[in-house]
Amino acid sequence: MMVACASAFAANAQTQALSQSKLSDNWYVGVNGGVVAPAHHYKVLDNLNGQAGLTIGRYITPVYGLSVEGNTIFGLTNSATVVDQLNVTLMNNVNLNNLFAGYKGEPRKFEIVARAGAGWGHTFMNGGFDANQIIAKAGLSFNINVTSALQININPEITWALTSAQATCPTLNSYGTAATQKFYVGQAQPYFNLNNALLGLNAGITYKFKNSNGTHNFTYAKLYDQAEIDNLNAKLNEQKAKIADQDKAIKNGKKTIKDLEDELNECKNRKVEVKQVTVDSTKLAPVVIFDQGKTTVNNAQMPSVSMIATYMKSHKNANVRIKGYASPEGSAEINEKIAQARAEAVKTILVKKYKIKESRLEAKGMGVTDELFSENDWNRVATFETFQK
Repeated sequence: MMVACASAFAANAQTQALSQSKLSDNWYVGVNGGVVAPAHHYKVLDNLNGQAGLTIGRYITPVYGLSVEGNTIFGLTNSATVVDQLNVTLMNNVNLNNLFAGYKGEPRKFEIVARAGAGWGHTFMNGGFDANQIIAKAGLSFNINVTSALQININPEITWALTSAQATCPTLNSYGTAATQKFYVGQAQPYFNLNNALLGLNAGITYKFKNSNGTHNFTYAKLYDQAEIDNLNAKLNEQKAKIADQDKAIKNGKKTIKDLEDELNECKNRKVEVKQVTVDSTKLAPVVIFDQGKTTVNNAQMPSVSMIATYMKSHKNANVRIKGYASPEGSAEINEKIAQARAEAVKTILVKKYKIKESRLEAKGMGVTDELFSENDWNRVATFETFQK
């Protein structure tokens, strides 16, 4: 039966392939309740008895699955127990929709499943007449898929008691119908006998557990045509080329970093050559301007002298040379004397008024000049520069 179902499903599947399932996939559990009655009795409605059941199963393919069903039946015999019969069966389940119309990648809203199997039953009776039977069960399951995980099931079925131990009971047979002589609860040799069969109708709910594919059902693997495969391979090769370029850039970058590190270490370890530069003199900005033919410093020029004094007090080691100049008017001899006198006049103020040590000062007459400033009057000046002793 399994081979036939698998072959039919393979034919219907055509070129599609199911996603690979794990052993933990496609399991379900269900509960049901309903009624049973003796199969041979013409007054079925007058002989109804209640039953309840639990089912645990797994679909191996969208067409075929196995389940274990347990049922309890109430009021079937005149036993003193609440439960009159227990049945446990291993069922083969074939989804007829998927068998004949193919699986579409998800369950249909309404499905019909053929069910058949065998198992063990136990009937409770008074007076030590309990009996174990080999049972067979067949039926249909009409399934309504409310969601991808939840089903409503309506199950008509028939259950036969095929064999059991011999028992003497003058009033009831194995399924509670009247008898006037000794009989077997079931029969000595297995065969299907309506006198030892029950008709049942159950309704229930089934929950399908979530699979590793993220759904509660079988799914088809996505298939690609050759053009798609070629396109994906081209993209893959493109990415590989980019990765190779990036690896090359990284390698070159590492080499650059190594070269820079080596150069840095070389710089760190290189002996630094210190060259001492001696500056003989530096010109200072202030100038003192004199009136024509004069060697005295008027009050308007005293701020310049004060600036030189402030500089020398701030720079204790500085020595300042005062250079006196004369404009070209008059004789050269007189102008030489005026130039020297002007330098000396500024020096005297620095020493006497601002208390600058005379040893730090030098007064030097520079004679006549017309090159310091474009205005002749400005060439009658004293300028300042630092010097090293």
